[in-house]
Amino acid sequence: MVTPDQPQSDDRSSAIVWRLRDKETLERELEGIFGNASGRQPWMDSVLGSFSRELNAHPLEWPIAERLPSEHTWRFFGVEIRYRIIPADQTVEVLSVSALRPRDPHLRGTPTI
Repeated sequence: MVTPDQPQSDDRSSAIVWRLRDKETLERELEGIFGNASGRQPWMDSVLGSFSRELNAHPLEWPIAERLPSEHTWRFFGVEIRYRIIPADQTVEVLSVSALRPRDPHLRGTPTI
């Protein structure tokens, strides 16, 4: 019998490869972006879950200690997360979290008729 804290030996696809260094800070940043919007928790959960799946889609290449950290950008539901993958210790550092707002069509001025 496999307990919840033991991964199944034949299910490597669900194993966590990359560990987020500071998940609490990421959650606070997302709270700031979503503000007091009603139903924000399901949106935040969706972003966090999708980001986690994105991170674990990055391949783990050997030898990992020889690879340099690499920076990436991920966008989902109006949120942009810039992050750095650090292969030496299999961690991910979030560099920035920002809201993607639609461009204001009036920035260039309204054409006259």
